[in-house]
Amino acid sequence: MSARYLVAVTRWTADFHPEQHLSELAPAMGLPPYDARLRLAGPLPVILARLDPTAAQTLLAWLHRRGHGAVACVVASLPAEARSPVARDFELLPETLLVTDTRGRSLALPRDQILGLIRAAEIIDEVATVETTKKQLALGRAVLSGGLVRSRQVTTVETRASVERQEALYLFRSTDAEPIVFRERELNYFNLGSGRGSTQRQSFTILVDRLRRLAPHAIYDERLLAQKRRPELAGVDGNSSKRTVTSSNSLANQTAAYLLMHGHLQRQL
Repeated sequence: MSARYLVAVTRWTADFHPEQHLSELAPAMGLPPYDARLRLAGPLPVILARLDPTAAQTLLAWLHRRGHGAVACVVASLPAEARSPVARDFELLPETLLVTDTRGRSLALPRDQILGLIRAAEIIDEVATVETTKKQLALGRAVLSGGLVRSRQVTTVETRASVERQEALYLFRSTDAEPIVFRERELNYFNLGSGRGSTQRQSFTILVDRLRRLAPHAIYDERLLAQKRRPELAGVDGNSSKRTVTSSNSLANQTAAYLLMHGHLQRQL
């Protein structure tokens, strides 16, 4: 069985209007026109489809002929959240970045192995629902039943919603397809010393600046701060009476960052 390829647009031409090419793009995307139109209007990079090699090459060539920036990559090569190291501690030496991830693994990254730094806005939504059932005195029922039924069951549902926002940085390296992920609220900033900011956001920005100085040759891109990805269902915990539904754009960010790196390296931005 041949590998599947993901085809994504990284840049539209200035005069691009989805309606003009919807009849050609919608079938290639495997979507009805309405759904295709919504996806094409989304923030870049826009994932068009996952296709076999021949169909992917045909779609990629069509996009390039019309002046759009587009890339294709093997679906199996996409970074996975479960495999990507998430930084907890770090130390910046003159020629090397040292990282300890959340699993306790130590990584030493020479500056010349840092390919790119892609900055993004991460959003996590949580909706917690608690359903409580209790007995309540029911005088009407007691009268009608001659005192046999004195109560009734009353169910109440309480819902609490929360939104957590933080910045994330995806550090791409020449030795591994999986980026090292730095998250604003999951880092220990102790090794910034007296250079630490008064807030986590300030400290995170200082860290990003120092990484850029450590690897001035590396690609730097922060468009995912403004072009936020929409949170998607990430997990459901609990049961029918008490559960928490979590949505996050973390995976969408990581995929978008990977596609942007390909776009930079292939001059498709």
